[in-house]
Amino acid sequence: MALKKVGVFELRSNLAQFMKEAYLGNQFILNRNGIPIAVLIGVNEYQQLREDFEALFR
Repeated sequence: MALKKVGVFELRSNLAQFMKEAYLGNQFILNRNGIPIAVLIGVNEYQQLREDFEALFR
């Protein structure tokens, strides 16, 4: 799934909607003044990424 770019102002204005979309599996790159500063993903995807990362070092 492609990462969607979103500005911090838009995120603040629609936080509940972005949280719902992240929970449903959408991924977002958060930008401030056009510069990427963070990534928003759902908790299920985050947990899977952590498990995969930790498995690399077992």
